[in-house]
Amino acid sequence: MRYFCHNGQRTGTVYHEFFKGEWKDGDGFWNDGSICLHDDLFSGSGFERILKEALSDYDRYSGTLIYPEDWEEVCRLAKKAGGTAGDIVDEAALWVEDAFENCGCFTILGL
Repeated sequence: MRYFCHNGQRTGTVYHEFFKGEWKDGDGFWNDGSICLHDDLFSGSGFERILKEALSDYDRYSGTLIYPEDWEEVCRLAKKAGGTAGDIVDEAALWVEDAFENCGCFTILGL
């Protein structure tokens, strides 16, 4: 993967974790089934701005549930923006499809 990494590939903790399903206290952090996006890329690519525009309840310091209709809007805005933000949603596509198929949602865990 070019933008995301898996838990064992992280170098530090300044990552946003994409967790399959609804994250609950006790689930822990840095799960093996998650993918992680470094904060520099998350913010610098415009992806965070897109999340804020698409999701009124998005909070970079908390967990945000993402349902298929939410992700569709994120993808639409990312494709419109182009560049790295568009590439990020493309790279996440298979993981997101699996999360929706098996869990119905995913959670973005902030810093």
